[in-house]
Amino acid sequence: MKKKLVFILQTTIWAILWTTLAIGLGFFFLHTSQALQARIPLDYGEGPLLHQARWLAEGRPIYRADISDYPFTIANYPPLYPLAVSLVGRHLGFSYETGRIVSVVATLGCGLALMGIVLQTTGDRIASLVAGALFFSFPYVIFWGSLGRVDMLALAFSLWGIWAAIRWPHSLAGTGVSLLLLLAAIFTRQSYLLAAPLAVVVHLATRNRRRALSFALALGISVLAIGGILCWRTEGGFFFHTIVANANIYIPLLALSAWLAATIAYAPLIIVIFWEFLHYARQPEKRPWFAIAYLVGGTLSGLTVGKVGSNVNYLLEWLAAMGLLVGIALARWRRELSQVLCSLLLLTLSFQILWSLHWGQFVTLQVWSRRALEPEMQQLEEIVCSTPGPVLAEEMMSLLVVCGRDILLQPFEFTRLAVEGKWNQTRVVEDIKNGKFRLVLVKDGPLTDGARGGWTPEMWAAIQEHYEPVTVLAATIVYAVRAEGTR
Repeated sequence: MKKKLVFILQTTIWAILWTTLAIGLGFFFLHTSQALQARIPLDYGEGPLLHQARWLAEGRPIYRADISDYPFTIANYPPLYPLAVSLVGRHLGFSYETGRIVSVVATLGCGLALMGIVLQTTGDRIASLVAGALFFSFPYVIFWGSLGRVDMLALAFSLWGIWAAIRWPHSLAGTGVSLLLLLAAIFTRQSYLLAAPLAVVVHLATRNRRRALSFALALGISVLAIGGILCWRTEGGFFFHTIVANANIYIPLLALSAWLAATIAYAPLIIVIFWEFLHYARQPEKRPWFAIAYLVGGTLSGLTVGKVGSNVNYLLEWLAAMGLLVGIALARWRRELSQVLCSLLLLTLSFQILWSLHWGQFVTLQVWSRRALEPEMQQLEEIVCSTPGPVLAEEMMSLLVVCGRDILLQPFEFTRLAVEGKWNQTRVVEDIKNGKFRLVLVKDGPLTDGARGGWTPEMWAAIQEHYEPVTVLAATIVYAVRAEGTR
């Protein structure tokens, strides 16, 4: 009778875990479907990247060394993501969903890579399935995984790079594949230079220190060589755009706030990881060194979330490392722990999914609130696409690309450059005063120090003096040039 009760209890707990994982997966696919259907920008950063992709498809340079003339645009990241989007755009056109398609495919690749790493490390198919499904239930992944941003493609390359090193640790070809994938991650997003390479080097070092050192040197030399070629070919533009223009102000309070929110949202997961670290402290020979190194690297990268303009994407590597460690831990629980302890930890994972989905509503539900604006967005699109002459926009830069226009100014990036003395805004301010731009699209929101956050005080003062709001559509104030008599 006792054995039967234990069996029923264990079966019930596993059923609860699979049910909550199914809820997480269902929410991921529902959110992704909504994001792909959304005919409205979902994030400020989607517009510039879509614009870069279209320029690459047209054979135009995106890392312009001269930023003294229009268009005043910044390509913050290396070229692989906009190149991938340009390939999709050539076949499907450049629309709101073009970049999102690349990101969704990459996100699915991330989950599969995590499953492959756990399976290769533990040989436990159940643990690998849980690790992959758990990753898709993370609210930050659900939200960011369907945005037209670079991060998920970089994460996918990096995870598959780790998988290749684990799959073929003694093979020169295997480490070569890992090297190429890590290079692809780095030249998708430059911050991916730390966590995954550290994990691979540590994994190789546990088997052959000489090979690990050779790998680290090869990776470093390759990064410098490719980066040097890009800098040479762009006359220094690549370095300015990806390094100088990316050096935003760091605010410790922003980092503290982001990590506090993440700690609350993923508290059950953190408890599970802490439990595992207590086990590793007692049995050091069983430590998954590469996964621990990946968590350390992801945490260090995540500390840069304090940069002005950062978001939850800075914590994606940290989350992937947590999911990886949980998958490896689950395989151990199934082998070594008592049924009571194993059941308790499984219930903790189930609670994590439901808790984080509830807590993460502040990011995941944004797509529904944005989609509610689509009827007005159609009107705004008709106005912008039919208006002759140049148009400025901030949140609605994607709309300019969809209308076949060039982005002439990225307000946030050049406001930061102006504040830091790296760019002279005089020409733009004068052009605003002279009514050069037929329309200016400004996000409808509170003022910050007397100006909109995306514009310098001088730009905003010129807009207020020489333009007037004519309508508000899709949370966007449309400004048109004032009539002569009203200036």
